[in-house]
Amino acid sequence: MNVVLPDLRGHGKSEGTYVGYGYHDRLDVIIWIDRILHLDPEAVIILHGMSMGAATVMMVTGEKLPSNVKACVEDAGFTCAMDEFAHVYSTLKEKPPIPSDILLPIMRRIAMVRAGYDLNLASPLEAVKRSVTPTLFIHGDADTFIPCRMMHKLFEAASCEKMCMVVHGAKHVHSAIVDPKGYWAKIESFLKLVDPAIVERKM
Repeated sequence: MNVVLPDLRGHGKSEGTYVGYGYHDRLDVIIWIDRILHLDPEAVIILHGMSMGAATVMMVTGEKLPSNVKACVEDAGFTCAMDEFAHVYSTLKEKPPIPSDILLPIMRRIAMVRAGYDLNLASPLEAVKRSVTPTLFIHGDADTFIPCRMMHKLFEAASCEKMCMVVHGAKHVHSAIVDPKGYWAKIESFLKLVDPAIVERKM
């Protein structure tokens, strides 16, 4: 397998002055898919993302994709950027002087003015409702940053072929660390279910 591991906008070596929570990044991933298929029209593509990367790949699956995209693995993704902000606010020990029902709409307005997009549109939950890409949902049940309940909500909403895995005792994006054998075995069994040729090709 070859791995393409791009930095999201505003991260690492990528340009950008704001974090888009996967909304604009989904279009960047589609450009990468097109680039791969330009080089190899027979390429078999699997999307795999963690945290904001998971949100990104889920939003990619909400778009019209070439048949070369066979599956998606999302690990610790959120339902919607605004849902995640509300959750983080609720967990703060020292909360800002402005209540969340006032602060969050202000944040949304600032994003619309400065970054040109509506945070409500950064919604993997809406994307998976449209998805036809088989998706494996993974989450740690000790994740306090993005709670595991979000994964269950995403799984229930997904219209595609799907499977889920809850890793007991795993904090945010620690599932592969807590249970590496089970983690990769689940991914392999999922891919084998989606298309046995994927696993055969890998081996």
